[in-house]
Amino acid sequence: MLKNLTCKQEKLTVTLTVLGIEVGPKADTSKQTILHVTRNDVDRKTAIEVNKPMSYSVSFTGTFFVSKDSVKEKDLTLTLFLKSDPKVCGSAVVNVSEYVNQLEVAQNFSRRILFFGAMYTLKLQITIAPLGGASLSALSQNTTQPRCPSIRNSSPRTPLKIELRQTRSSSTLTTSTVSRDEGMVRGLLSPRFKNLELSESLSDPQTSPHNTPGPRTPRGISTHNSSSSMARVIRTNKTPGLEDYMNRQVSPVNEHVTTFLKDLDSFDNIMILDENWKTSKTPLLFQIVWTTIKSNKLLDNNFNILTKALLQLSHKCKDDFLPPKTLGYLCSTLCWVGSFLVQSLENERNEKAQSALETTKSGIVECFVVMFDRFSKTVQNETKKWLTQQENAEILVNVTEKLIVTTELCYFPRDIFEEILGEIEKILNTEIVNVIVDGEETTEETGLYCQLAIGQMQEKFYKRKFNADFVLIKELSSILMLQNKDVLGQPGANEICPHFSNELLYKILLNLQKKQKGDKIKAELLNKLQRERGYMTFYNNIFILTKKEKLGNVLTISQKESEVLLPLSEIELRFKERKYLEENVFN
Repeated sequence: MLKNLTCKQEKLTVTLTVLGIEVGPKADTSKQTILHVTRNDVDRKTAIEVNKPMSYSVSFTGTFFVSKDSVKEKDLTLTLFLKSDPKVCGSAVVNVSEYVNQLEVAQNFSRRILFFGAMYTLKLQITIAPLGGASLSALSQNTTQPRCPSIRNSSPRTPLKIELRQTRSSSTLTTSTVSRDEGMVRGLLSPRFKNLELSESLSDPQTSPHNTPGPRTPRGISTHNSSSSMARVIRTNKTPGLEDYMNRQVSPVNEHVTTFLKDLDSFDNIMILDENWKTSKTPLLFQIVWTTIKSNKLLDNNFNILTKALLQLSHKCKDDFLPPKTLGYLCSTLCWVGSFLVQSLENERNEKAQSALETTKSGIVECFVVMFDRFSKTVQNETKKWLTQQENAEILVNVTEKLIVTTELCYFPRDIFEEILGEIEKILNTEIVNVIVDGEETTEETGLYCQLAIGQMQEKFYKRKFNADFVLIKELSSILMLQNKDVLGQPGANEICPHFSNELLYKILLNLQKKQKGDKIKAELLNKLQRERGYMTFYNNIFILTKKEKLGNVLTISQKESEVLLPLSEIELRFKERKYLEENVFN
């Protein structure tokens, strides 16, 4: 069955797209169902609606070794589960190696999953292409059906015969989720995409207005879950004039604008190309966006297209399942675009120009709000894990490194990167303290482990030339390790823990008292702390990057375009067949 195989190595880009999920009318579809796609580093989730068209894609790169006498499967696992009860689930497996014999061809097939008492049919499409060299026009014109009829054609068709090649594979996978549109790697140049109106380029025309975050707690440390308050800050202000813009009818545009907007909607595929061809210290997505802006003079006479493109990117951060690294890449791109827009439009009084700038700032704020909320939850979870073990400082040090490296890999402008480091320090400072204060496992020894962690955590920041103090963790450590707790009720307590209120001290000591034998913490001290208000030094835990009015101070860049932008030939080498990168094709 397997003949004429040669031994060779190929690095390929694989994109699996879910075209739809079908189930019979008797199935219970009242509960929210989640689709979970996994494969080594791939770990993507999305909410689904059955019996409706979809276009949810997952892309990764892999190295395939073709041989005569051995096969190593490369599997993707598709799992359906209830959001309210993840234990109710069903799964199916897709062996990617079965499809590598047809490159640059969209191959349709299906998988069936027994889930929640019913049989669900997943209509799937897989496209495999050489890394960085896929002919996108070919992808849209050649579609085979290896196993089942297309979801778009109800009449039965005979599946094409496929010659399976034996493969062995080893790969480092990069996860990304394409939006609910067709995706960058399939069909972008298909005739059915031509002559679309500009208003059709967004998947949801009734997009909600951009927002800026509300106020944070003005004093001290909050002892509640700060991520919940972070999640609320998106919903406060509207961008002036944005709602009117979104509701306005826009005239038809040419196919190059449509392709440009479609590519932005599938920006995570550009991120995959960037990771495999990295030579610049800026995101490839920024290079593509800014080159298109300059070559088509969008800052002169096409502000509608510019604003639409910026909205396209800004709304992607609202995807709940976007990985932190992908979210950071998107945010970094908006920061670079925003910095050059501020530089270019500094003296521009045009209302549309200012609207484009405000749209960018709103998108940056939304991205940072979501990103810092994710960081906060990560620190909370890791600190809780560390608190149950308290063997060493490794977990706290690792989560510190993880947050910093995630940010580094996104290639933010230097000034903004330093601001992010400051925000990460605030997150670590407040979230670690909040978890320890409320933790049932907190003891006096916890203070000793905190002392061990502080030095190693500071070292991670020092390597990036940033001075992190961790003042709150230091003060909490001193409180826990203090032998004579009575001094906390005296005026001298302000020298030990000036940022801790009497209310918070009472909570810490009461928590310790429950675990101690004897009368080590006296009732008189607790009564005094509960009765007196005391003096407290303000700790500034406000995130500057989530305040739109503050962004103008950090969206500054000393570099010139010529120092940052890659030559057009170098961009086209990585991102092929895109006419919109050339001059004046939008006119």
